[in-house]
Formats: sequence, structure tokens, C-alpha cells
Amino acid sequence: MDKYYASDESMVPLASRAGGGIEKNPDGCKLTVANMHWRKSTSNIGYKPTVKCTRKPIGVSLKNEVQKYMFAGWWKTEHTDNHSLTSKELTITTYRDGFTYKNVDKKCGNQRSTKWRGRTSSTIKATNGYTYYARQHSSEWRADCGT
Repeated sequence: MDKYYASDESMVPLASRAGGGIEKNPDGCKLTVANMHWRKSTSNIGYKPTVKCTRKPIGVSLKNEVQKYMFAGWWKTEHTDNHSLTSKELTITTYRDGFTYKNVDKKCGNQRSTKWRGRTSSTIKATNGYTYYARQHSSEWRADCGT
């Protein structure tokens, strides 16, 4: 059976759309997403999702999307980066700062001013055998980076 958890109290959780109840996952995992920014290593744009847990879960996967604002509240995914945490990375989730994924990278096609945001969906296989889901968005960010 799948369960849902609130990744951030200020966000509308997936369960409100799925009709289910909200339950804190037993491993105390929380997903946060940093704001979009220029990446120093590549001169492209990206963002960093972080997973922090109080106890090591069985597994965590992240679907990271860089989205471009189109019109009327509609966002188009321009780049997707999927990552399943390794055993070592799962252990790092329990450290003070948690595990931060640093490889979300979208190359600019031109210098047209564009509004961007990051969106990460997480799937956490908890030690109780259930699977928990959450989704977080970064703040909207405008940059001279078009497609």
C-alpha cells in the first residue's frame, strides 16, 4: 500500500490530490528544494534537492525536473534528471545536513529572459515496508536563459 507524506507544511501535499490521508513516514524523511540558480561548474542553470531522514530508509528515488513557464500558469518540463540513492547516500540522509543531489543541470539555448522553477518528486521506501511520496517546487526564477 502506498502512503503520502507532507514534504513541507507550506506546500499542498500529493495526498490532497489523491484523496488519501497524510502520514509522517516512519523514517522521518523530509524533502526540500533549493532555489534555481546559475551553476558555477557548468555555467548552466539548476537547483539542488535535499533529503533528510532521522533513520536510514530502505530506498529513495528522486525525479528532478527543470520547468519553463509557458503561459497562464502552465509549466513545461524542459529537462528531467532521475536519481536513485546508493546505500552510502541513504546513510548520508541521516547526517545533520542530509543528502543533497547536485547534478540537476539545464543548458541554455539562448539569452532570452525566461521564468524557471525546479520540481522534485520523491519516492521513499520506508523501513515499515510502505512507499511514501512527496513533491516540492523551488521558487520561480527569471534568468537570461532560453531554449
